[in-house]
Amino acid sequence: MTDMIADDVNEGIENALNLIVFTAGSSGNMKKELKTTIFDTVSNLRKLFAKLIDINENNATKIIQLEKQVAQHQRETGIR
Repeated sequence: MTDMIADDVNEGIENALNLIVFTAGSSGNMKKELKTTIFDTVSNLRKLFAKLIDINENNATKIIQLEKQVAQHQRETGIR
């Protein structure tokens, strides 16, 4: 379930960024400097979102590992 929500969020972000790029690219009356700034900003946002996804996945993996360690400790000590 959480993966589906994350996928929906990722898709929504990507669609929004694509719309910004498309709108800036198709605007004939926008200065080239402004278009370049928009394209660079969108590129930076994509990189930052990718880093956030990696951090989230790493944290999820760490949580699973810690849960396994806690369960193992509880089994060994009889603590619940």
